[in-house]
Amino acid sequence: MRNHGTPDHPERGTTYVAIHSVQGAELPGNTLIDVDAGEPTVEKGESITLQDRDYTVTDAYTVPKADISGDDRVWADEPGRLVILTCLQRSSGRSADNVVIEAIADRR
Repeated sequence: MRNHGTPDHPERGTTYVAIHSVQGAELPGNTLIDVDAGEPTVEKGESITLQDRDYTVTDAYTVPKADISGDDRVWADEPGRLVILTCLQRSSGRSADNVVIEAIADRR
């Protein structure tokens, strides 16, 4: 994400990844959401691998799109932290919320 994060040096701060999801499609972001339940499918304690680095999920939640730019939880800059963002699709109509998945790098 432009002007946010440290993807090449995750030990220095938060790495942000934005993944597309589309209503009725099979995109990577769609695997992270349960449209019918209106919530993320990823749970605390699950593992994520990004660029040969392993992370453990610490939280997964939704944030209204209108509020995400000012949500301090999302934009906190912490060493070894990973934040994945995608739209929370609905069965009809435009997406009104984002899914936020937070994880922390496993110690090597």
